[in-house]
Amino acid sequence: MQENIERKKNFRPAFSYDFLTPFYDFLTNISGFGKSLKKRVVGLLDIQGNEKVLDVGVGTGTLLIELGKSYSNLELVGIDPDPEVLEIAEEKLARFNIEAQLIRAYAQELPFQDSSFDLAVSTLTFHHLKTDIKKKATAEIYRILKSGGRFLLADFGKPVGPISFILLHIGSVFDGGEEMRANLRGEVPILLRNEGFTVEKVGKRYLGIEFFLARK
Repeated sequence: MQENIERKKNFRPAFSYDFLTPFYDFLTNISGFGKSLKKRVVGLLDIQGNEKVLDVGVGTGTLLIELGKSYSNLELVGIDPDPEVLEIAEEKLARFNIEAQLIRAYAQELPFQDSSFDLAVSTLTFHHLKTDIKKKATAEIYRILKSGGRFLLADFGKPVGPISFILLHIGSVFDGGEEMRANLRGEVPILLRNEGFTVEKVGKRYLGIEFFLARK
């Protein structure tokens, strides 16, 4: 019982409220955080052939669809704790004829063997996690990556101007102040390095989002 309670405390649905889940794709696409962002992420992944890829916080499956459309030789896996978005993702993947394995799981408790993935990616998921959960999730991602494996983390970074500062702090009302704290302080790359990753910033900042490529 206590474990289930703790899981609920550490889980936020898409846009933080269940009633918004059916509108997730529409809202993210019109705000620039949907398909256009996922295409940017795909362009930064440096795909190297027949690789096994894990999407941590797969949401409605948009990134897996873009990956499947761009590369036919990838083994695609996605995890998310939200059963409602996984149902949407399954329907979308079938519609686009993209093969991928979807698993209900938490980023801090990945149900995979050590060194079993070539590449992991997480897009706008980490800012939903409290700092201690971020640390556990980072450790789990490091564990499941092969030696030389890569992890691309795309999420909100430290504000660089007054408008960015205001918007990100307004966003923290929905996502929780503690969850956003490490992002707003620019501590995400530090968490990655503390786990053993070599980290570099890649791509251009986009709508307050920074892109970090971490190598094991």
